Amino acid sequence: MTDRDGGDWVERLTGIAASLGFNPVRVRWRLTRWRQRLSRTGRVAEQKVQHIQYEHKVCPSCGRVNDRYAAKCVGCGEPMSSRAWQVFERVGVIMPDLLSVSSLLGLVMLGIYAFLMVKHPGQGYTGWSAAVLVGRGANWWPATHDGQWWRLGTYVFLHIGLVHIAFNLIALAQTGPLVEKAFGRGRMLFFFMLTGVAGGVASLLLTPGGFSAGASGAVMGLIGVGAGWGHRDGTTIGREVRNQMIKWAVYTMAFGLIVNMRGGFGFRVDNAAHGAGLVVGAALGYLTPSSWVRGKTSIRLGSALMGGVGAAAAIACVILVLVPPRSSRKWVEATSPAGTKALGYALIDEACALRDQGQRQRAEKKLAEMGKFGLMLSGGEDSTQDPLDGACAHASALRAICALEPPTPEDAYASADGANDGSDAADEAGERQEACAAIRLADSWKAKGY
Repeated sequence: MTDRDGGDWVERLTGIAASLGFNPVRVRWRLTRWRQRLSRTGRVAEQKVQHIQYEHKVCPSCGRVNDRYAAKCVGCGEPMSSRAWQVFERVGVIMPDLLSVSSLLGLVMLGIYAFLMVKHPGQGYTGWSAAVLVGRGANWWPATHDGQWWRLGTYVFLHIGLVHIAFNLIALAQTGPLVEKAFGRGRMLFFFMLTGVAGGVASLLLTPGGFSAGASGAVMGLIGVGAGWGHRDGTTIGREVRNQMIKWAVYTMAFGLIVNMRGGFGFRVDNAAHGAGLVVGAALGYLTPSSWVRGKTSIRLGSALMGGVGAAAAIACVILVLVPPRSSRKWVEATSPAGTKALGYALIDEACALRDQGQRQRAEKKLAEMGKFGLMLSGGEDSTQDPLDGACAHASALRAICALEPPTPEDAYASADGANDGSDAADEAGERQEACAAIRLADSWKAKGY
């Protein structure tokens, strides 16, 4: 054991430990193992630095060494990025190609965000109002459940604020190119949209009543695809991709939990969408046949179909965000206080119509949906009355009252002994006015065919 190997300090520490009553053999063995690990760590770090500083290019397709100025690989003819970009990739920072699907998706999201800032001046710097997000296609349970299923795709292209979109763009830039290299651009886009939809479905099922926006569920889907494929591949490159994707998944889920517990960014992270996107993506990556991956440069019918479906879905969602259907106006109005109550009256109307048609069981299920909206039945103090019949009677009576010229609070809400409590009367009058506004809004939706 020489001084160069660090034997001198090992022996000194062993002697000190022995004088204190420790077993010198065991202490020497542990210190020697620790010294060896430090030496290996230093050699690995030195090799990484040499790898980063390597002056030549390495073809990502075949692994052949090329001149630093070569534009195409001399072995397989595949185009190669600049040496500067390769240096970034060796450090661990993925630099997506300008014409890659990852870059195009990022540009589209940025373009939509800028478009909304122009259309809604004063918003977007710290976040958007609920009316803007819902009106543009956020995944809101009442709207999506009501038949606007396209929101399961459009919400992917919307973001709640600048911090939100920045995080997602960084994650997409780091994970998307890896999936593109393994599966091709068309399949990558298909996986992005599919896992985004899966995240939206999970958000509806696990967080009813709330609304979500953002590409993080789809990005987590790509992370899952890469991890699943890398684990199945089993090669050195595959395991490296898997490990890198798992790190991104852990970072994202931990970030979501911390933000939701402590707040500070002005939004809540949709961990349901994250988890669903990751699980579905991992299944897709693991179950995809290896031949698909090896044949990514060839034209295959299945690949073309998947790419076509993914592109069509993405284009349709972008158009719907930029030009929402007329019926979205209903859900913009529904974000107001009166609009929330209007949703309840609309449900009561649907339930009463089903009851009158003799479909009482369906009517009761429809009425029960009020709880998912966070609404409670009101009216009718008779606890023995059937809830469905009571709700229909209450709504009918309220319509009759609202159709008349409303009396003054003093006349309508005078106390039984003739005294007039102006404060209570004003409160009750305000509640009735809000209820009338809600029921008129619900009637206007029905008249417009929403």
